[in-house]
Amino acid sequence: MKKTREETKKKSNSGSEKSKSSFFTDERIRFVGGILVTGFAIYLLIAFIAFLFYWKPDQSQITKELLDAGSQAKNWSGKLGARLSDLIIRNGFGLGSFFIPLIIGSIGLHMLKFPKIRVWRLIAIFTFATILVSLILGYISGARHLFLGSGLGGAQGFEATKWLNTLIGKPGTGIALLFFSTVYLVYALNVSPSALQIRIPEFLKKKEVDNITSAEEETENPVGTESGEEHE
Repeated sequence: MKKTREETKKKSNSGSEKSKSSFFTDERIRFVGGILVTGFAIYLLIAFIAFLFYWKPDQSQITKELLDAGSQAKNWSGKLGARLSDLIIRNGFGLGSFFIPLIIGSIGLHMLKFPKIRVWRLIAIFTFATILVSLILGYISGARHLFLGSGLGGAQGFEATKWLNTLIGKPGTGIALLFFSTVYLVYALNVSPSALQIRIPEFLKKKEVDNITSAEEETENPVGTESGEEHE
């Protein structure tokens, strides 16, 4: 009796494990989920674009009930899109939030098995870009909370740069952001260090060459006029 009970338990456990694994590995579920995630990324991107134009008039609609059919938002994605945009852009990462639909879209395309989609690398690149762009724009806009309600870098970018300014000062924050931007360009986007070097314009190079040649001629004939006078 004990053996039969143990065998039935093992069979039930193995059956449940197989059902779970088949649920996550089923091609149909993966395909439908990929379409859903990719569609949500497109929806969110449209809402973000519309938020740039209608963020101010939609502020009154955000505070109202979401299911209230009497009030309408000007955002192309409706009241839900206006609320999500306000939450992610104004209270979040500002213009850096535009990388968030790219993160979601890369996950959806990976689920749809699109070729050459390195999902973890794309997630890391877009996530770092979201934070970095928010910090840079928050540092530039500063306390001028005009556009998008909380500045170009959003509330997170403003508060983070404000804290950094009190910690290491504005020059230190600028140097830190420049350093992290360079690291991002070199390691994440594979930009060669030679492309980041400061190049001297061609006309300045010609002036430098002319100055060098004239200086060499003067050093070769330092007493040319005196020898001519002595010869006379």
